Amino acid sequence: MTPDLGQGAGCGLEDAAALAALLRPGPDGDVDVVGVLERYSHLRAPKAARLLRASRFMGRVAQRQWK
Repeated sequence: MTPDLGQGAGCGLEDAAALAALLRPGPDGDVDVVGVLERYSHLRAPKAARLLRASRFMGRVAQRQWK
């Protein structure tokens, strides 16, 4: 992600909040780490993909050679 989007710290906080919400122990007191990571990936992937597209676009705009 390019720094000009100003999303790095915000994404880090969102990631931490999403993981904290998903890491609640089940009824038996255990945490299904594989399940948590799958749900986390499903939850966060759409936003990460949008930011990736925006970052690529901004990179192209910023590095464009104007003639």
